[in-house]
Amino acid sequence: MFAIRERVDIIQLSEELNEVLTRIRRDFDVLEKQNKLIRTHGGME
Repeated sequence: MFAIRERVDIIQLSEELNEVLTRIRRDFDVLEKQNKLIRTHGGME
């Protein structure tokens, strides 16, 4: 029984980690696009 609960915890943790990583990737994509805009337009708008 203990091993099953532990396994469920690990699965839940990996799902949460996955969500966090997805969020980080999304944020990173946004930053990358902003960076390209700044480089393209010289930071002056």
